[in-house]
Amino acid sequence: MNLERDFAKLGDQLDQHKPVQIQLNHVDSLEGTVANGLVGRGLARINQMALTSSLQLVLHELLMNARDAWIRSQLGANGAATPAAIDAQFSARRQELRSEWESHAESDCTILIDLHLQADQFQIQVSQRQGVSDLDREQIRLALNLGWQAERLSDITSQARHYGLAFSALCLKQALFMPDVFSYDLAADQTVFRLQIPANHACPQKLARVDQSLVQEIKSLPGFPDQIKVIQDLCESEKSDLRQVALAIQKDTTVASQIIKLANSGGYGGGGIIELFDAVKVVGLKNISDLLLQIGALKAISDRYALTDDFMQHPVRVGFYARSLARLQGRAALTDKAYVAGLLHDIGKIVLMAGMPDKHSFERAVEHKDTRTVIQIEEISLGVNHAVVGALLAKKWQFPEVLQQCIEYHHDPLKSRVAAKELKELVYIVYMANAMANTIESEYSYYALEPEVLAWFNMTTLESFELCAGNFETEYRQLA
Repeated sequence: MNLERDFAKLGDQLDQHKPVQIQLNHVDSLEGTVANGLVGRGLARINQMALTSSLQLVLHELLMNARDAWIRSQLGANGAATPAAIDAQFSARRQELRSEWESHAESDCTILIDLHLQADQFQIQVSQRQGVSDLDREQIRLALNLGWQAERLSDITSQARHYGLAFSALCLKQALFMPDVFSYDLAADQTVFRLQIPANHACPQKLARVDQSLVQEIKSLPGFPDQIKVIQDLCESEKSDLRQVALAIQKDTTVASQIIKLANSGGYGGGGIIELFDAVKVVGLKNISDLLLQIGALKAISDRYALTDDFMQHPVRVGFYARSLARLQGRAALTDKAYVAGLLHDIGKIVLMAGMPDKHSFERAVEHKDTRTVIQIEEISLGVNHAVVGALLAKKWQFPEVLQQCIEYHHDPLKSRVAAKELKELVYIVYMANAMANTIESEYSYYALEPEVLAWFNMTTLESFELCAGNFETEYRQLA
């Protein structure tokens, strides 16, 4: 499958209200990427784009369920005669299959995704020519009932088999759907799961379900540090000169060391700068003002929270990748903005985790999940994800609107409200930089990315994406 060509072709077919069918032999594949993109497109056409992440998550869980059913069937056909025997071999075979699929080995597993957009609804169907046992049929019923009855994530953590179905039902419930939008047929030779999304569905308000403990956590955080604001004001004043700014920075060793470090990075002098005044001259007042946003944000939250190595290192990688992507795309004017937006994109994560009321249930749910799925689990647990929390903090600290947008939509770039083309591109750059960093850190799959964004970067094959990410990582490690 050619991602750019086939996504455009099938998208036109969907827009014309013609049925679209996609066949998958591997759950993580270009076909899956196209299907995810078409789900977002179909929802946009019925004015339900706010549901995109929820419905993409449900589609993902249905595909996982179909894969697991196929594995159990294969184990039964190969001599595992009892449910207990199948269960005993299941985990090992699933891991083997995941490795085989990652190496693009041939697979007999066939899963069909059918999409049909109509004026009043959007239908999503996942099917396979594979029946289920009586035991599985009953367990599917119980899992779905459990999900629809659950009020919170901890209510479904006891579910073992078909956890993904219980999770999907809970996700749909929290999106204010009733059980009648989800139906299934479990025949002897075929399994079908079907979603019918009405065009007139009333989506929940983004912040309506936010856990109150998290609201209080955000409200109680200190404002942007005064000493950082003083330096920022100097940087932005027409009356200031480089020496005045350097003298102000000299009073804060954290800021001074960060400016010197940046001046010696590959994006500026490349090394040899030891004097603060020289560093200020190389970096420039506008870039220093932008960098102070990240330094101030870390100061504001470090007094209350322990900042882990992951929290500190991942944004630096994303910032470097974002600056490199801006250059690669010929957007020289965006390089420094991209760097700062990359540094700031995850500022909401540590605050969100501090407000998590049931960390055990959350950790159980996110085990072996990719980043895209974790975002939705955050919403189920607290009513909001870390990107939105980050945007709330950015607004509290009066960050520029474009940075608020980059932070809020670094997992959902197509939802950004930015109208200006240049700023929309900045959201795309931060999204892609974060995706590349997460892939390097083994927390994301290329096949979960938005086709429209991949096409903009001309990274419509796994090979082109991995080559670019690999080159960035090599450069990043050389400069680290």
